[in-house]
Amino acid sequence: MNTWRTVCSVLLLALAGLAGPAPARAAAAADTPTAIVQAMVDQLSHQVDGHEAELGKHPERMTQIIDQVVLPNFDLPFASLLVLGPYATQTTPAQRVAFNQAFYKALARGFAKGLIDFSQVRVKVLPAPAAPGQRRVLVRTQVLQSNGDTVAVDYAFHQGSAGHWKIYDVIIEGISYISLYRSQVNADIQKNGIEGVTERLSTKGIVDLSN
Repeated sequence: MNTWRTVCSVLLLALAGLAGPAPARAAAAADTPTAIVQAMVDQLSHQVDGHEAELGKHPERMTQIIDQVVLPNFDLPFASLLVLGPYATQTTPAQRVAFNQAFYKALARGFAKGLIDFSQVRVKVLPAPAAPGQRRVLVRTQVLQSNGDTVAVDYAFHQGSAGHWKIYDVIIEGISYISLYRSQVNADIQKNGIEGVTERLSTKGIVDLSN
């Protein structure tokens, strides 16, 4: 089993549930971590439900949806630094920018394919109130798959200097996707260098790095 494809698929399982249009929300609540996750789930379901066949024929449209609905809620520059790990300080600013852009595109393609491949599931987003002054929050969700199994998917948020909450990691059954990607990317950097990894991310995607 390809671990990286499984991660992308389960992440999209977590975002594909809760059929129906997104309900209206008070503006004050829209910026909380829990509301951000709920809104992502609702918006994705609203745009995908009933259009699976069409999106399967035109995967570029699914990538556009992911790009518009999901990825803006991720702090990908921060996440890409975490993925680089020790190499974040051993690369140039230009190399880090190029890696971040390639990482963004790779996740968009991987997420889009994962969503098209899987049938509708149900997702329960659990409350995650943030205490005053708290800058990191974990939003827990329970993903009920079509076979009856439940998968725990948690979203790690941090609050930036501008006060906006962004996702920087996703933990699936206790396994961090940042840790998984860092292990694979770092091993590939040792063999092929940062430019080689960036090129492979751009052309093949994160799920194909181990091939």
